[in-house]
Amino acid sequence: MSIQTKITLQPFDIGKRLGERAAAIQAGVVLHVAEWLRFTIRKSFQEQATAEGTPWAPLSPKYAARKTGPGILRESGAMFEQAARAPEIEGNTITAGSTLPYASVHQLGFEGDVSMRAMIRRVRSRDVFGKMLGKNNKIVRGKIALGIGNVAKHSRHMRIPARPYLPGEEFTQREGGAVATDFVKSEIEAGLEGKT
Repeated sequence: MSIQTKITLQPFDIGKRLGERAAAIQAGVVLHVAEWLRFTIRKSFQEQATAEGTPWAPLSPKYAARKTGPGILRESGAMFEQAARAPEIEGNTITAGSTLPYASVHQLGFEGDVSMRAMIRRVRSRDVFGKMLGKNNKIVRGKIALGIGNVAKHSRHMRIPARPYLPGEEFTQREGGAVATDFVKSEIEAGLEGKT
């Protein structure tokens, strides 16, 4: 004599539960990966390293001595703010980056000759009331103009090392894919357990 119990599973119940949540899971995974990408870019600026953890090239000593911003690639903050804002989402495509003209130079690096146009530059001025003028200062409408000079048209050789702040394609596919997979797994588990 034997004793047994049988349970007959109905696979369509699982499929039905997941089917109802499929659209929500898809939308959620895109938002989740977009937030991961934004965090990854912000982290690159904060740690001054690639997403993979490779430190950026240090600033030249000459530039570092006069720099005023909070870190490498953050002099004005414009590139950091633009690159680290919420990525654009169109369907299943997530796009992050910067449209600033110098952003790609910092991402990819640059070496070559650059043509500089002729210009007159004025570095700063201050009031002259009650002050003595040195022989190199020039009075301009009641102010001392310091650092006035003409810059002739010229070329100069520039070398800017790559400081990638956007993660590379391989890293993005691997790590972004893992984030997406973990999110989907947790949502499926929650759906199967009846948590919504």
